[in-house]
Amino acid sequence: MFPEKLKQLRVNCALTQKQVAEVLNIDRSTYTYYETGKSSPTIETLIKLSKIFAVSIDTLLDYESHTSESVATLNDVYTGYVKKNSPGKIITLDEGEKTLLLTYRLLDEESKNNTQEYLKKLLNDTESK
Repeated sequence: MFPEKLKQLRVNCALTQKQVAEVLNIDRSTYTYYETGKSSPTIETLIKLSKIFAVSIDTLLDYESHTSESVATLNDVYTGYVKKNSPGKIITLDEGEKTLLLTYRLLDEESKNNTQEYLKKLLNDTESK
């Protein structure tokens, strides 16, 4: 069922209800109602949830539960990265980085490209100081 699948995806990504609600721009209690089955999200919110968790709407609604398809989560895809000031040290994403990535997933392609260009410019400006 949808509420269980939604909770499973969130937990697999090591996210709190509050984090997902913030990215969706809704109250935490509203999101909690989705996970408990007390209410259902709009189609627009379903689309956002599918982007946040990087799954199809069919998977989100558990229509594909009979398949053995594995779902990539933030923890699978972003298990860690090398911190610039500590070469060789692998660290995991902090809460702000997770929120940034989840929010990025909701952008359209043009906005994603603009964001990437802005971040590259910001990094270059920072490195030149």
